[in-house]
Amino acid sequence: MTQNIRKQFNQQLMKLIATSGKVTSTVMQLLDSSSELTLQEKWEQLDKAKQMNVEAHNVQTNLIQAEVRGEPTPISLLAIHAQDHFMNSQLLVQIAEMLLKQQEQIEALTDKLKGVGE
Repeated sequence: MTQNIRKQFNQQLMKLIATSGKVTSTVMQLLDSSSELTLQEKWEQLDKAKQMNVEAHNVQTNLIQAEVRGEPTPISLLAIHAQDHFMNSQLLVQIAEMLLKQQEQIEALTDKLKGVGE
């Protein structure tokens, strides 16, 4: 593997790490219980995180396709770290979606209970 190819490969890994990190930060902010975001704003933030996750997924897909084509893709600590960041961000997005749906249900039930007591 030439130095230039390795540099390009590492740049793609760093892009995967950075993008996945942005996804994680965005989701963690919307899940923060002290956040003053409305439920609608939280859904909007989650949509932004999902869009960023698509970008990260595209980077990962390009790396996998390069490997399938026979291009050198060394297993390195950086590659493992990038994959770890991406997998965690994907999982966090899925969990956040479940939590927001539960929050919607809780708010709907709370509204119903308020109507019963009146």
